[in-house]
Amino acid sequence: VSQTQSMVPVYEALNHRQQHWVDLYIHLFKILKGTALLPPKNDRWYKQKLRWWFQSKVYAATVMIVDVGYLALLCTQHLDAPDWLGSAIWLAGIVTTIIWTIDLILKMVAFSPSNVFGNPDCRFEAFSVVFSWISEIVSMFASDIMIP
Repeated sequence: VSQTQSMVPVYEALNHRQQHWVDLYIHLFKILKGTALLPPKNDRWYKQKLRWWFQSKVYAATVMIVDVGYLALLCTQHLDAPDWLGSAIWLAGIVTTIIWTIDLILKMVAFSPSNVFGNPDCRFEAFSVVFSWISEIVSMFASDIMIP
């Protein structure tokens, strides 16, 4: 008997609100029903709203627009690029890093840090955010250091 099959009776024994939570958790984190956690007893209204946001198609479209827009701007970079383009790419990098930092923080508020970091996709996102901040900080100070 697989883990999923052994957990089906547990899932069916949940009330409607708990099943909705498990379905949302599975949708967002793509895990088995048997490993999903139930919502905390003192679930706040703003956490429910955040979970709804992360499940919405508007969120998916926003993520796609931000990613594609930043990548398109990066693709315009070339050797003889004007100074304003370099500044625009730098500014877009900062804005994108801030957006993904806020996104990660809101996911931790909505789903708890242990649930977020228990998911491999979110761990990769957290690694990307930390690496982006390191990259931005190093690039700020690298302009002062000239290697002959």
